[in-house]
Amino acid sequence: MRDERTKRMLFVRRFSSQLSLAERRQLLYHFGAASVHCFPDCGKLKYCAFATFETVAAASAALRQLHQLEVCGSILSVEYAKKTHFIPSHDESVPKFLYENRDNNDDFGKRLKQEWNQLHFISPALGLNYPFSPLLKYKYPPANEATVANISKALLHNPRFYTQVLHLMNKMNLPPPFEENKVSEVSFSEPDRDINAVAIRKKLSTGLIGSKEFKISKTERKKVPKIRSDQIFENVDTQKKNITIVVKDSLTSCDEKTSSIEVGNFGKIEPIKKDSLTPPKDNTDIDNFISDEELRKGRLSPSEFKNYPVFKNYESGKPSCRLYIKNLSKKVDTKDLKRIFGKFINWESEFEQRMFDILLLTKGRMKEQAFISFPSEEIAKKALQETNGFKLKDKYLVVVS
Repeated sequence: MRDERTKRMLFVRRFSSQLSLAERRQLLYHFGAASVHCFPDCGKLKYCAFATFETVAAASAALRQLHQLEVCGSILSVEYAKKTHFIPSHDESVPKFLYENRDNNDDFGKRLKQEWNQLHFISPALGLNYPFSPLLKYKYPPANEATVANISKALLHNPRFYTQVLHLMNKMNLPPPFEENKVSEVSFSEPDRDINAVAIRKKLSTGLIGSKEFKISKTERKKVPKIRSDQIFENVDTQKKNITIVVKDSLTSCDEKTSSIEVGNFGKIEPIKKDSLTPPKDNTDIDNFISDEELRKGRLSPSEFKNYPVFKNYESGKPSCRLYIKNLSKKVDTKDLKRIFGKFINWESEFEQRMFDILLLTKGRMKEQAFISFPSEEIAKKALQETNGFKLKDKYLVVVS
């Protein structure tokens, strides 16, 4: 038997690849999910998601609405979550803590932080059970005779350290130290100086580079020809020019009619007409909306809903400001929807005009469907009750909030 958590959790499969992760979450939230976990489009659980609901009844209602629902050309498969869904036996790379105790967010966050820390510990075998600090920076003192002597003693007594030093010298392309007098002596009394690249290449053939400054012969130095400034920059006329600004005594008003102005080689510039600056008026004709009597005659009665398969297991959903319209005819356009749903809007209110929006999908996988936004949940609820089951061009509307 399923426990309380699995009764409130649904496992959704076969999402379309055209839907992004955000669109999948939005679809599940629309059907009443309290929390959603979508898997990426890779791995064994690609195009799948878990949806948790607040009550068992809400999960059962969402199961009836989502199962075998076609979204973007893909038919969803929905079932109650099982223990085998959380940790697939064929994918051992999925950590258990990601799927256990999902209801307890605090415990889940602690487990996630603990697992992350274990992956970045310095050395758990040595008891260093903490990660490196990102603010930690090393600053060593300059090399001197005592430091180098201590390093030499450590090289003699630690073979692994000696091997690592040889590996480092090999990676840095330093000459091998196995022959006598191969490495030149280094003086620690004077600070290092900048060495010319020609001298470095010359010294690498014999040994290490010390602090001695190498002198380059005159034959090695390249002669750079002198370049005059007039060969690079153009000659600029430095004569002073007088600029005069003429201001008319009277200025013409912007409202007055002005004639066209000819500016250089750009042609004539016509003045802006005042009518073009005014925004177009909303030409919505309130008389064209459907009447209450016509809407009531074209709508199915409550007893007739069970006779049509499109209304089988129908649920109106949670109240919201947006309605989802299904089962539209191919002949329906935006004007038809505005004629029906526009009657619920107060067109004298600028706010309600701006909030009212119709999105009719005529192409793609979700064609013959529409989304209609209203200013408030009360208006959307009233529109749902009065338009659900209305016959529009030989097909009955299925309205869901």
